[in-house]
Amino acid sequence: MRKAFTAVALLLFACNQPTEKKFLQMPDLEQQNLKGNITRIETTTYTVDSTGKMGAMDTCCNYVQEFDANGFSSRYESKDSKGKVTSEQLYTHSDDGLFTGMTTMENNKTASSMTVDIDKDRKYSVAKMLDSTGKITSYFDSITTNEFGQITGGTEHRPDGSFKGSFASTYQSHFFVGNESKDSTGKVAYRSNAKLNDKNEQEQLTETNFGKDSATTTVTTYKYSDWDDHGNWLQQTTYNDKGKATKIIRRTIAYAADKK
Repeated sequence: MRKAFTAVALLLFACNQPTEKKFLQMPDLEQQNLKGNITRIETTTYTVDSTGKMGAMDTCCNYVQEFDANGFSSRYESKDSKGKVTSEQLYTHSDDGLFTGMTTMENNKTASSMTVDIDKDRKYSVAKMLDSTGKITSYFDSITTNEFGQITGGTEHRPDGSFKGSFASTYQSHFFVGNESKDSTGKVAYRSNAKLNDKNEQEQLTETNFGKDSATTTVTTYKYSDWDDHGNWLQQTTYNDKGKATKIIRRTIAYAADKK
């Protein structure tokens, strides 16, 4: 009897312990190599003067990214050099972490959106691209994912079902290291290859755009010079293939209060 009581007690204890929430898709914070309970990242881009020092704020590439309590991206806001919001993207996820859609706003109006259908096996089936009126402009199927739930490929079609293009992405563990896209003829239109440093930060990106009769390749190098206490970089300098600094990016990262 004592053994039976002990077994029941242990079973009840185990059943009443908090369980870690399981997501079918890795949270965006981890995908982006970010550490800590981050709620918001503000990124500001600056020009570089002839000596390689930080110059004026650039007119592009300034944005704010917000994350929900589970580490998934919930909002992305682009701003100009005066701080005016030029566009806003709102993201949604299912309870188990799958990406379910995105809405792009401009001037407080819907400019475009995306909806993602998930099948009975909790896999992505069809992603529909919609214009401001809700009309389908294209859709993706044959969507593939890796073990982390990251999308590794898909085929794009026009509304009438005709083939428009395809893409495939490659990851090293869960870190992005390259992708390739093909046009409506099945010809490669774009290819990229990323190299990571020992902190899994992107240190070089090689991109090739394929034209009708030629291809253009650019190599961009990234160097980091500042990190916060969590190990997240705060300053990144971009260099072109001639070794010349082209821009400096600064990040301001906000964290939620540590949970007790």
